[in-house]
Amino acid sequence: MLSNYIHKNVITDTSHSIIYTNKLLEIVFVNDGWVNQTGYSKNESLGKTPEQLLAGPDTEQKKLSTIYSAIRENKRIQIEIINYKKNGRKYVAFLDIAPIQIDGKAFGWMYVSIDITKYKNGLKICKKKNDKLNIQFKELLNIYQKRENEIAGLSHDLRNVIHQLSASYELIALEKLTGQQRNIHDKASNVIDTAVILLDEIIRLNKINYHSDINRFEKINLYNMIKDCLSRALISQSKENYRIKYHFSNMDATVISDSVLLMRIFTNIISNAVKYKKDTICISVFLHEYKTHYRINIKDAGIGIEENVLKNIFAHYERGENFLTNTIKGHGLGMSIVKSLCDELKIKLSVNSVPNKGTNVSLNIPKKIT
Repeated sequence: MLSNYIHKNVITDTSHSIIYTNKLLEIVFVNDGWVNQTGYSKNESLGKTPEQLLAGPDTEQKKLSTIYSAIRENKRIQIEIINYKKNGRKYVAFLDIAPIQIDGKAFGWMYVSIDITKYKNGLKICKKKNDKLNIQFKELLNIYQKRENEIAGLSHDLRNVIHQLSASYELIALEKLTGQQRNIHDKASNVIDTAVILLDEIIRLNKINYHSDINRFEKINLYNMIKDCLSRALISQSKENYRIKYHFSNMDATVISDSVLLMRIFTNIISNAVKYKKDTICISVFLHEYKTHYRINIKDAGIGIEENVLKNIFAHYERGENFLTNTIKGHGLGMSIVKSLCDELKIKLSVNSVPNKGTNVSLNIPKKIT
């Protein structure tokens, strides 16, 4: 019959080792896969048991007992076991042993064997590499934990300095001040408060388990936050030296987001607009409302960004090379920080700029992070 022909050819042609035994476990048939896998010819194999040919010093007796127990109970069994080839070479075999019935009567057993030595050796190599990586990771973790402790200590000392400065400003507040002096004092106090917030953020970001922190999402009025950031950035500027314009389609626009991270985003962008000004600081802030987000554009009329710098604007330490930027202090980290924070808050960020005309930073801020 065709089915018998196909069955016979499959058994003959497969690369896996297949043998039939009688009820006494004596081999009555082997395929070419068996010969190639074990090195025993058909004549050498017939009449022998698999254990007589394949068992060796490292063959696990417990697993042999498990196989014989399944055979006594006439059950199919799948198991890994160490076997030996005719040349004495050890290998790991995956065995699938199933009972054979002919005309409804028990005849014997079929053994299908796959050599999985390379697979097992690969697992051992991967385990060794994984163990090595775990050791290296623990070493790095120790280094970062030491760094975390050092930065925490420095941050503590810096916090003390800020608090002393804050106390000094409070003493100044007790003196009689003119309206302008009081205004400058209040703005300086706000800057000190911001420094404390940013210091806390440094400590938070320095923690290795940073992402396990509870989020600080809250309702934020965008106009108030941007206005505060601009006020702090312009504290040392005279009113004659800057022009600020707001174009908000909704002055009550609010988002649910992380107030500290969002403040850092606006602060960095506005600081760049102030830092890279021309003679006068000109900043316009636009807000447009959409169904799921607000688009905020912060435009300045400053020195702009060269095209070759603009394409790498979010890379660390990227700064312009023109005669103006070479005289302005900075490390080129601002926009890379902004990009990182925007990614965290799922804000779509883009920057367009024309040299000597100004820069436009666009932020698509989700109304609520989901």
